[in-house]
Amino acid sequence: MGGSASKVSDDLSYYAGVWNSRDVKDSQTELFRRIVPDEGVDFTDTFKQNLLEGVFTSDKIQLPMLGSYNSNYLWRDMLVKTQIPLFSDSNYTVLHPLGEPGRDLGPGHASKVSHLMIVKHTKEGPITFNEMLPSTPSEVLDLEERLRVLNLVFSKLRENKPLHQCGQRVVDRAREMGVDGSSGIRDFFSLMITSLPEDVRTGRPGYKLLNAQGVDVANDAVAVKNIVNEVFADESLTGVALIQTPAHCSQLVSHIHGFLVPEVPECMKDTYVDCEEILKFKKENMVETIVDVIEEDDGAQLSRTTTHMAS
Repeated sequence: MGGSASKVSDDLSYYAGVWNSRDVKDSQTELFRRIVPDEGVDFTDTFKQNLLEGVFTSDKIQLPMLGSYNSNYLWRDMLVKTQIPLFSDSNYTVLHPLGEPGRDLGPGHASKVSHLMIVKHTKEGPITFNEMLPSTPSEVLDLEERLRVLNLVFSKLRENKPLHQCGQRVVDRAREMGVDGSSGIRDFFSLMITSLPEDVRTGRPGYKLLNAQGVDVANDAVAVKNIVNEVFADESLTGVALIQTPAHCSQLVSHIHGFLVPEVPECMKDTYVDCEEILKFKKENMVETIVDVIEEDDGAQLSRTTTHMAS
């Protein structure tokens, strides 16, 4: 999926060129930690000053970046309380997104409810804008761990594990809703969907869950539960982890999309890339940290550590 290995390689090389041509030499983590705000403030000037307009070129990124809903919305959501958490640990949250989950699978697709996203939520450690951009070794390892966690969550949903095994954010949300921690995560998933407040459902980005007939069933508790159980119990479906390129995504924190599908639809192959292919390429091309020995005038030797980034 996402084209041949050579296409993935070509696309990663292209974005490396775009990223490295900027007169801003921070790694993704360094730049993200330095410039991305935790509050819903105007990000327009910062975005332009760090030459990100030539990197993130999607029409979905609207300037000026004003108000509480802009391209940093997802990051701010991670810092507080996301609406439909399905798993969390000390570093990541796996959630079912608002808006119209599964929209890009195309009309009539039966697996829209399987749409998950994994996002970093801590202010510590590596964090990326997008996996198509160059990565440090620690950022590559962070990508590998996110893919492992996403697969773990698909397994928990398939097995309908008790929600107390799904992390603190899920437990906290269950406590708020008066749900026992021994309840199955699929049952709680269905309940969170049908219990969304009306202002969330009709606000921005809103929420719709379309069934295979294209009907929004988000308010129908029976229909939602049936869809959740049918999709996550279907062993013929395969979990995939995909990311939109900077030319197609609207949010500036990396958010890997997971789906359970028989195969990735053709309509997604121009805008999404398989994260396993990205990881394979980056691990194969990652340059290890190099330690240079510097000879001083007085004969003393000092070491200088240089970390090289993968494409």
